Amino acid sequence: MRLGDLVEQLGYGTDIESELFTFQLDLFKVYKMKRKEDFLKGDVISEYIFVEVSNSALKKMISDTDMKYFHDFQAKLLSEKFFGHKSDLRWNLYLIIIVESYDQFSDSGILQLIENNADYARKFVMTAKDALQWLDKSWLKSSSNQENVHIDPMQEWNDELMNAGLTGCLTETFAQRNVLDYLDGQAIFTPNNITAPRRTRQDIEYDAVIEQIGVVSLNGFRAHCFDSSEPLYPSRVNLLHGPNGSGKTSVMEAIELALTNEINRCSEFGDDISDSFELLKVSCITDSSNTIHFQPGKPNSFYKMLAQK
Repeated sequence: MRLGDLVEQLGYGTDIESELFTFQLDLFKVYKMKRKEDFLKGDVISEYIFVEVSNSALKKMISDTDMKYFHDFQAKLLSEKFFGHKSDLRWNLYLIIIVESYDQFSDSGILQLIENNADYARKFVMTAKDALQWLDKSWLKSSSNQENVHIDPMQEWNDELMNAGLTGCLTETFAQRNVLDYLDGQAIFTPNNITAPRRTRQDIEYDAVIEQIGVVSLNGFRAHCFDSSEPLYPSRVNLLHGPNGSGKTSVMEAIELALTNEINRCSEFGDDISDSFELLKVSCITDSSNTIHFQPGKPNSFYKMLAQK
């Protein structure tokens, strides 16, 4: 089975692009596929590059111990696409290398070196036959035909525990006793005492949804760090840099305090942070382009219909 046969049997049709790629006089057949999800507004969440490598080209890849051929090959194939992405998509590129057989890898750790290489894309090396078995037929397809798609990993884990009769082991009090009773063959969990399904954000209708933090006004919060600091205007991605004790964690805890009325780390040790309540203000922008100002010390009911995205 060749790469073209694999693509045809996977049934991606016109959703996949094909091209010929030349590197050091070697010719490679390449197929590219973008995965989009309608429930994420049609955003591309990952890209897959399938490339068929002949035995002669594979020999060049694995013959040099420093893998120079492979490094140069992937740089030419992937670097423009990798650096062209300005979002998290660059971390979701997959290079699937289709080989004729694994014979040339029999006495070498080169296959592991290739798959463990983290430059530009995540990598898999396999035959077309193995790829057909490995790839779920809907793996690269959009979920456009699914409505109200929502994944809650905690609830899925809870469901698995329930099916195994283990629901309460990690969710109820006296967990150690429950585990020991279960190991003794006792039916310790019944529908009357197991944990109820999690209530997720999907189950609640909110008046507003926060899209982004617009301004963080520290106003002397932890004055040893921010006595006369200007307001912070966060962007979508932020880098906090500085030596120990300069206030990197304090910025995050200031936001936590304004939004939740507590700093979890301080609460665990019984620290009094009430003297900070009048200092902080965090302004957030909602999905309707309105601005909401959060300050600690206000009752939870004031924000009960808001949720962080």
